[in-house]
Amino acid sequence: MKSISILVILLLTLLTSCHKEETIAASKLPSEIRHYVSVHFPENKIIHCVVEKEFFQKSYDLILDEGFKLEFDGKNNVTDIDGHTKLPDSVIPEKIRAYVTANYPDTI
Repeated sequence: MKSISILVILLLTLLTSCHKEETIAASKLPSEIRHYVSVHFPENKIIHCVVEKEFFQKSYDLILDEGFKLEFDGKNNVTDIDGHTKLPDSVIPEKIRAYVTANYPDTI
């Protein structure tokens, strides 16, 4: 029974130590992420970057000035965009933009 308890404690320690967050410089971001930001948010500066490592997965969280927050997965694909002001049209899928324009013209 004692060896099982030790094994459980060791396993829990290993699992909790696998999650790691690290603040990095914008220059250390993958080139695909830097390119995405420069194309879609050319007027905004990256003010904070965090890389999260959990087991064998990696993700990136960015904060841009003007309150934009971007999240990227380990393959450098954008997974979430949030902002306090209007998002650039280039990050909104065309079908969604067309639907909103057609059905809610006063919101654009």
